[in-house]
Amino acid sequence: MANLSSFYQINTDFTNLVLASSTLLGILGSLLTSIIGTKFKRNYLIIIGFIFFAISLFLLLNHVTDTTFAISVLIFKFSWMFTVPYILATVASFDYTGKFINSVNLAIGGGLALGPFIAGFIIENTLNYDALITYTALIFLFSFVLIFGANLKK
Repeated sequence: MANLSSFYQINTDFTNLVLASSTLLGILGSLLTSIIGTKFKRNYLIIIGFIFFAISLFLLLNHVTDTTFAISVLIFKFSWMFTVPYILATVASFDYTGKFINSVNLAIGGGLALGPFIAGFIIENTLNYDALITYTALIFLFSFVLIFGANLKK
């Protein structure tokens, strides 16, 4: 995110403040997940989370301003911490031995490790962030279809 803000010439101090503040929103997202628990159908909560993901990514397309950057980062962090527990709960509902969820956690770690490399490759070859945001949106859409479909089977 810091590279994105630098690309759009957003002040470094402002970027640091936004990124630090996003941690608080992440905590709120986790807290809300803890409070809600299983009171609502999981699919509805996943839909809400993915809508927030989409809004966050949409705000990063084309010309990014200080305001759109801040709103996008804050929404993304909140929705990530809100949605991921429900995604993992969906996976766990199909895993009776605990082996599959271990593989999922390995895949998440692999994504965190390889993601910056892949993102750097995309940015280097396109010279802007729009292609990266578009690819990210497509991956989120694909993951939404998989998770939503898995919840329909339960």
